[in-house]
Amino acid sequence: MKTLSVSCRWAVGALVVSFGVNMFLGGFLLARPPFGPPPPPERHMEEMVERLAAILPAADARILRETFAEKRDTLRPPQQEGDAMRRKIQALLRSEPFAGPAMLEILEAGRDEHRRFESRLHQELVAVLDRFSAQGRQTFADFLSRPPRP
Repeated sequence: MKTLSVSCRWAVGALVVSFGVNMFLGGFLLARPPFGPPPPPERHMEEMVERLAAILPAADARILRETFAEKRDTLRPPQQEGDAMRRKIQALLRSEPFAGPAMLEILEAGRDEHRRFESRLHQELVAVLDRFSAQGRQTFADFLSRPPRP
C-alpha cells in the first residue's frame, strides 16, 4: 500500500478547504439579490404595465398606458400608511406592559387599508379590461399564466 507524502497530504487538505470556502462564498453571493433591494412597489407596477403593453395589440396597449398614467396616484400602494403603522407597532412592542388589543387594532387597520387599495386596483383593472379588445383580454390571460419574473 502506497502512502502519501506529508506535502501531498497538505496539498489535498488545502484543496478540500479551498473548495469548501469557495462553495460557501458562492452560495452566500448567489443567495443575495445581486443588485440591491427590490424596486419600490410603484416601480414594480410600472414595469409590469410596460411588459404587458409590449405584448398587447397597439390599441389595447395605448388604453393600458393612458389609464395607468392617469390613475398612477390611485394605484400607488399606501406606503405612508404602512410606514406609520410600522412606527406604531415598534412603539407598542417597546412599551411595557405590552398592549395586545392596541396591536391588534393597528394590524386590522393596516389590513383594512390594504383591502381598500386592492379594491381600487381591481376596479381600475376591470374598467381597463372592459375597454380591451377580445384579443387584448386573451393576451392578458396568457400574460397571467406566465411564470413570475425574478
